[in-house]
Amino acid sequence: MAEERPASPEVGVPSPRAPAGCRGGGWVSRRSAGSGPVVIAVDPHKRSWTAVAVDGSLQPRTSLRVEANRDGYRQLRRFARGWSGSRWAIEGAGGLGAPLATRLLADGLAVLDVPAKLAARVRALSTGHGRKTDEADAVSVGVAAWTASGWCRCSSTSSRWRCGR
Repeated sequence: MAEERPASPEVGVPSPRAPAGCRGGGWVSRRSAGSGPVVIAVDPHKRSWTAVAVDGSLQPRTSLRVEANRDGYRQLRRFARGWSGSRWAIEGAGGLGAPLATRLLADGLAVLDVPAKLAARVRALSTGHGRKTDEADAVSVGVAAWTASGWCRCSSTSSRWRCGR
């Protein structure tokens, strides 16, 4: 079951706020959709994907955690439709993020590969004592996607991963 909830106000700091509301068994933020482009940043795992929408001011808007399967993919796509011009950034798009990146690429969407080491550096240099949570990792991926220059844009050709700057 998907859990959507307000994103932490800072990278690495869990939100002390109570959820804004509940709909369909998942948490929904009052700021769930807004104006301006966002990066849908994903921290992938074997069984789950944690996504956070990070806006141009590097602030997390809202987050969603889904199972890593077909239904979870559909929920992620619905989550991303809340913002026009959203871009996708996945930590380790050639590793644990490959199944999600492959689906996004098959649907004609651009995928940015954020190396785990870069996301870890962003998290370590952020406020909040560097706490490692899936949500904090996803926010770090989003911040890295907005600020890093020369990141990889992945494409899949004949089952091979190729990153080009």
